[in-house]
This record gives sequence, structure tokens and C-alpha cells, in this order.
Amino acid sequence: PARSPAGFTIVHVIPSSWGPFVDIRASYRSLARRRPWVHVLTPDEYRARQNAWLWNDSATTFVCWELIDPGPKYLRKSKVVHVYAEALDDDGTKLLPGHLAHWHRFKEMTVHFDAVLVHSPVAQQIVSRIGVPTYIMPVGWDEAAMGCPRWDAPKFLDLAYHGSCTGRREVIVPYLKTQLGAKLTDLTGSFGRGLIAQLDTARASLYIAHSPVASFSTWRSWQTASTSAAMVAEPGDAWPFIAGEHYIELERFEMQTATRVVCQIQTIAESHNRLTEIAGRAHEEIARVFTVDYVEDRYLVPAILGMMDQA
Repeated sequence: PARSPAGFTIVHVIPSSWGPFVDIRASYRSLARRRPWVHVLTPDEYRARQNAWLWNDSATTFVCWELIDPGPKYLRKSKVVHVYAEALDDDGTKLLPGHLAHWHRFKEMTVHFDAVLVHSPVAQQIVSRIGVPTYIMPVGWDEAAMGCPRWDAPKFLDLAYHGSCTGRREVIVPYLKTQLGAKLTDLTGSFGRGLIAQLDTARASLYIAHSPVASFSTWRSWQTASTSAAMVAEPGDAWPFIAGEHYIELERFEMQTATRVVCQIQTIAESHNRLTEIAGRAHEEIARVFTVDYVEDRYLVPAILGMMDQA
């Protein structure tokens, strides 16, 4: 197999189904076209090749973006790492039941992983406490896959929202739709280029957390940073995006703050110049710096070297 300058082969295992992984898979397939040592498989292709292709190659690392049990380490020479991107908090009671169950399945499986990759320093602190080697690897951006902001696109939408209707959202999102009316457009169910195209015609993308956790996946931040829309979000771990510079942070929705937060959102939606400035910074200072090429070189390769040192 082709090797990187550091001597590695890297295989990303990413679902191909239409859904949240669409942009991530497209970005890493784009990287694979530029870097012959990078490959992208589906989970089914990965399972079919276990114990065969590159499984016993000590210079190969499989990066699993879905929770897949690779089996005992002693049955392979390759490295297998898992990308943990679900909601996280030191207090398990803050997690939705499905996320808590996922966390427990993950903990049982960690003995079979060589390491875990997480999207931020906060997530690293939480996951590393269970005793598994944990490294930071943000999602990153790819111009060929994600595209660039259409700064001259007409703004047909004020606020765009997309997300599964679960947890806190079951109450908050219908309330927002009632209070904001035509100012809020629900794009739930859109993915890939279709979602990004609609965000380019929106002034802002609104993020409402499904649970009051410390850390959640930042995938939608990278999608928004590919467009001319600004991110507006409740408080949370959004590294490397900085509140006030790369996105606008709202007060957290509570019963006693709901009316005030709606007023904040209405004011923000009318602050056209500020939204354009925030969107510009997110794209120039974050997306264009944290390309998937940069993420591999600065985060994934050092993680692989760290695993080699521990072996």
C-alpha cells in the first residue's frame, strides 16, 4: 500500500448512507484523491475486509467514525481508533437515554480500541478519564467537498434550523416556530450540498442543544462555516470556534429565560452586518485553517505516533 511521508496508511471507515456523515465522507474521499495513502471504506466494506486487507499491517490505522467492535487487539497488527462524536458530560444524568446507552456500549468496547479520537479538549478530558488513550481530532473542512461561501447570494431566509426532534428540542423548537413565525425555517432532513445551498441563502443557522451537556458534536459548525450564514448557538463546547468571534452565543433556553432568548434571537437576526462579519471570520480563521489535510498532519498523525510509542 501507499505510505505517507511518516510511513503510514490511513483508512477512514465512514457510513455512505444519506445522513449526518454525508459531508464528512465527501471530505475524506476528497482527501484520498490527493493523498494515495488515505482510503475511505463503508462499515460493511470494513467488516468484509477484517482479518484480510491491511488487517495485519502494523503501519495501517483504521479510523472508525461509527461505533464498530474491531475485536481483540492481539488478533491484528493494525491500529483501530474510534471517533467519539456523541454528546458528552461528566454528569451522565444530563445525557439523553440513547446517548447514555451509547456511552456504556462504547466503554465496554474500549478494550478493543488502540485509542479514541474526540473533537475538542473538553471532550478529551471527559473520555480520557475512563482510561483509554484519547487524542483530539477536529472534523475539518474541505473546499472540494464542502464548497465556499456564496457571499453575494440573496438572503431568502433569516434563521435556518436543522436537527433531530428529541430531548429539549421537542419543546423549544415548536415554541420558537410559534414566536418567530416566518423568520425561522426548518431545514431538518436536508444534508450535503442541499443543506449547504440553503444555508448560503440564510443569514444565520440556529443551534438548539438536545440536552444540557458540556460537549456535543460540532459537525454543523463546519457545515455553516462553509457558507455565508453565521452560526447562532446555545452555550456549549464549540472548539476551535470561539463565541463572539466565529459564532454568536445565546443565553441557554430555560422556562424563565425563554422570552428573553427569543428577543435576543430577533435582535441578532436583524444585525445583518454583524452576521456577515461572524460568518466571514468562521470561514477565513477556522475553516480555511483547519482543512482535512491540516487535521491529518497536525492531529491524526501525532495521534498515530503516540499509539506507536505506547505499543
